Amino acid sequence: MTHNFTLSLNRSSSNNKKKIYKFQYETSRNIKIFHGCLSPLWNYSVISLERLKEHGLDVTSLTLKPITRFTFTRGNKLENIVGICELTILFENNGGIRVGRSPVGNELGGGIGETSPFLFSHGKVEKKIREVLVLKESDMEFRLGNDFITDYNIVIEPKGRSGNDNEKFTHQLRFEDGVTVDLKEIEIGDGKSLYAYIYVFIYLFKKKEV
Repeated sequence: MTHNFTLSLNRSSSNNKKKIYKFQYETSRNIKIFHGCLSPLWNYSVISLERLKEHGLDVTSLTLKPITRFTFTRGNKLENIVGICELTILFENNGGIRVGRSPVGNELGGGIGETSPFLFSHGKVEKKIREVLVLKESDMEFRLGNDFITDYNIVIEPKGRSGNDNEKFTHQLRFEDGVTVDLKEIEIGDGKSLYAYIYVFIYLFKKKEV
């Protein structure tokens, strides 16, 4: 089995941005709660074919765009790259929002930051990622990178220390429309420690397979 742990770090990130956060989400096709990771460290967003299948999509009929940027191929084996897709996911909103009417779309479509009062009446909002690199196999099934953060002008901020969520969530995403999404920071240390963490992870993973 081929494992493809793609880093492609955004080296312009400041020290206080050298963190990885875990978030949860749903899709319009599947009410199951999924988890993904987010970090300004990564230049672009990635999803695996397996995760798209878990979303309930027929991966054999996906409409994919070809790779047009060298950034997507850096650190990835060409035979592991499937293409680029547009993806829409549902976040649990913990803040206010400008509610606007929009037609209920499928998972690979819909308007950026728009809310359908029919589909998202329970505090869920849809957010679209314009370009997601689809890989056949990836050790990180779904991650959001600096492209997503920049497109929405997102702010990552510490979460208030109140209630019972103190240990479960440490930070939150704040969108310009008032939507906030809970995050949990993954402790990995500074940038140098990040590389060491990943290399050790890959070494132990491959050693386990031998």
